[in-house]
Amino acid sequence: MGIMKKYSPKLAKAPEKGILTMDASAVASGLAFLESELEKLDPTLREPLTNTTYPRDIDIESGGGWVEATSAFNVEYGVTGGEADGVGGIQNNIRRIQADVSKDLYKVLPYEVSMSIKIQDQLRGAVTGRSIEQMYDDGIRLDYDKYMDINTYLGQERYGTEGLVNNSMITPASVATGAGGYTTWKTKTPEEILSDIDDAILAAWKAAQYDNSAIPNHILIDPDNFAYINRTVFAANGATAPVSLLKYLLDNNIAKAKGVDLFIGECRFCIGAGVGSTNRMVMYVNQRRFVGMDVPVPLGRVMTQPNINTASYDSLYMANVGQVKIHYVEPFVYRDGI
Repeated sequence: MGIMKKYSPKLAKAPEKGILTMDASAVASGLAFLESELEKLDPTLREPLTNTTYPRDIDIESGGGWVEATSAFNVEYGVTGGEADGVGGIQNNIRRIQADVSKDLYKVLPYEVSMSIKIQDQLRGAVTGRSIEQMYDDGIRLDYDKYMDINTYLGQERYGTEGLVNNSMITPASVATGAGGYTTWKTKTPEEILSDIDDAILAAWKAAQYDNSAIPNHILIDPDNFAYINRTVFAANGATAPVSLLKYLLDNNIAKAKGVDLFIGECRFCIGAGVGSTNRMVMYVNQRRFVGMDVPVPLGRVMTQPNINTASYDSLYMANVGQVKIHYVEPFVYRDGI
């Protein structure tokens, strides 16, 4: 910046009406500086738009360290002589209880990502007020959440794991065809949609030997169908005011009659997940006893060191994440074609 000088005829001249003006050299220096100073800076850093829902749809248990697998024990009971022959006094053989204990192993995979911050960028952050390190940290945590979403719903195909939406232990079935000749919810009546949900609940309950604790309480559907049942209103059960189809389904299903509050939520991974690329409804009991996922080591920065060759500080982030564990397949239901 040049030294400020007093006004002289070289910088400006008085026109006929006595109005002060500036020549080209003044505009090229002083006004450019003023324009930069008068710029209004928006401090908001706009990050990518995204959404993750895995904490809502699965119970996550932390702790355990850098293990390679987690395990769970199961037990099945049997009685010699059969369950019906339990009357004593008229027989000589006393029945004997037996237990068959088995163990399931679940994979645990390390999540790793690094960042490298040049020393110049750290020094520039003191001038700009924006920390490149903080931006990288936010980006890594966003990537971890996206990883956890995929791990929860689809698993890691490369490592042979599956998720909530595509588990091969669960046999999918199509929902019933409605009076309109289609299976999709947008072509069905509210009663037919409720029948689809009730039929799935009853199938899960029956497969679980009618154990009341195994009545499904969690339903995942694609976002379009979720929006449809939420915005569709109608009068039902003699109500004086219309209610949303979503509220009708939540208040009138068979699980509600058994004292179970049903949750219906949107899940983008249900889009095209069904047979023939149809939309899938996923129904299960969202409790740790039935379904869960281990995170033996939550995400954290485990190492930072200077790198002279690249004039930077390099950091490593790691986590240890397990696969989805479905302990009871009986109350887990897939219904395609909605």
